[in-house]
Amino acid sequence: LVPYAVYCYLRDKHQTADSTSWGEFANYNEEAIQDLASPDNDFYDEILLHYFTQYHLHLQLKDAVDYAHKNGVILKGDLPIGVGRHSCDAWMYRSLFHMDMQAGAPPDAFATKGQNWSFPTYNWETMAQDNYAWWRQRMEHMGNYFDAIRIDHVLGFFRIWSIPLDAVEGILGKFVSSWPIPSYDFSNAGIEFNEERYCQPYITDELIYNWFGSNSDTVKDVFLDGHKFKPAFANQRMLISFIKDHPEYQHLQAPLLDIYSNVIAIRDDSYNGNYHLRIGMHGTESYKALPHQQQEILNRLFDDYFFRKQNQLWEEEGLKKLTALKNSTDMLICAEDLGMVPAMVESVL
Repeated sequence: LVPYAVYCYLRDKHQTADSTSWGEFANYNEEAIQDLASPDNDFYDEILLHYFTQYHLHLQLKDAVDYAHKNGVILKGDLPIGVGRHSCDAWMYRSLFHMDMQAGAPPDAFATKGQNWSFPTYNWETMAQDNYAWWRQRMEHMGNYFDAIRIDHVLGFFRIWSIPLDAVEGILGKFVSSWPIPSYDFSNAGIEFNEERYCQPYITDELIYNWFGSNSDTVKDVFLDGHKFKPAFANQRMLISFIKDHPEYQHLQAPLLDIYSNVIAIRDDSYNGNYHLRIGMHGTESYKALPHQQQEILNRLFDDYFFRKQNQLWEEEGLKKLTALKNSTDMLICAEDLGMVPAMVESVL
């Protein structure tokens, strides 16, 4: 309660929830927070207000719970997979999050560019060191009010769609955890891996004209250096920032963003010659321009990567995380998800 009240005070004082703008309080420090919460401070009443609010919210919810139970009604709460990038939790426990990544969802029939939810992904390796104490604490607290919970996007406990912070659209993500494809697997399958050809946006004069028509020369002059983006537009977020300051190019934004995802593979974060095939690669102009033999080889690698290679890893990840949650509560745990649901999810649940 104390850290949350101080968080609210600092958020209001600086008029932003982005803690990186809070000067000496940008990084959470327990001793400094306790000093801020001291009754001796002139602004103590501002912190007290948040104690008061949270306490009465607790009382009101408990009254509602008691009334429901007396009338034979059970309550089901909701546990979303993510927390806000500028939330109190992300400020207090920054090491538990990958702040350089964004969670989302892969493309589907309803969102062809994927979804970017913007909140950071979890550092599961660090969380595992104390048996997921942060998650267990959440479950224990929710147990004060609810008889059952729904885990929203339960697939996130098996693997999360992880998008680089410099990307705007969800289509440039990959599943984490997942086993990447080492370059020698491409060689063994009959393809000599060409990183520039597979991982860089595929751009030709013909494609530029097909995409931009009469605006082709403008695109070449302003945004491109030959068949590559200029360094000033190295990623989607840099492009968005530029167009925000130059609205005369707004009509070019959507097709320009599409170019960034005209790739076949994405480098693994640790690199070391490892790659992830881009989901939906078959629809890219980059893929369509390849010889048929290379397409066939990539198809086999794609099917193995998405539908076989990861299955055991995802099963193990889901089991260890969800078991820790289940053992921390007496609530009935329910789960929801849709889209690409791996076969092992049902058996794990």
